[in-house]
Amino acid sequence: MGAKVCNFDPFIGKHSIRPISSQSLALMCVARPVHSVEMTLCDTPIMPADEPADSFPEASHPSERKAAMSSHHRATSRRLSPVHVMLGAALAVCVASAVGVMAQSKRDFEVSARKFRFAVSGTDAQEIRVTQDDLVKVTLSAGDVPHSFTLPEYRIQKRVEPGRDVMFEFRAEKVGRFEFHCSLTNDSCRERGMVGALIVVAR
Repeated sequence: MGAKVCNFDPFIGKHSIRPISSQSLALMCVARPVHSVEMTLCDTPIMPADEPADSFPEASHPSERKAAMSSHHRATSRRLSPVHVMLGAALAVCVASAVGVMAQSKRDFEVSARKFRFAVSGTDAQEIRVTQDDLVKVTLSAGDVPHSFTLPEYRIQKRVEPGRDVMFEFRAEKVGRFEFHCSLTNDSCRERGMVGALIVVAR
């Protein structure tokens, strides 16, 4: 059986192949680590086990091999792991949620109750007009006698006395037109027209 040994010469940047006797081959295997020699027996190459033959293309110069290894490293580093993908998705959800919260606005209204009418700040009508999902803050006051602000659809009922303002908040989640009124019965305020409307427009 004939044998050849293939060595890489770093000075010329090429592999050299030369025939070798069986005795010399045995001595080389003892004197040098196997992984440092590329051997060919009967023209069948035996590559080092720790470096697959197709990992990097054979380069004619060490600088070309180094460039190929660097390119391989950059391509590997660009691959996204499942953890990176999940973190990116979570970040996108957080950003979308933050944008949604910013889109919601806070609306402040002063509502003054007096026989037999509600006066709402910013309008001559007995109306509170908002957009869906707005946070509505109401400052309720009474100008003459005790009154109430009753909004059944939102389960709100607040009683107010002169000189003792009441503040409350609610989220306008339901779309539509909802009646609010004074529910105190001593003066029959509701029957006398002390009725207003919460108007919630879809976003």
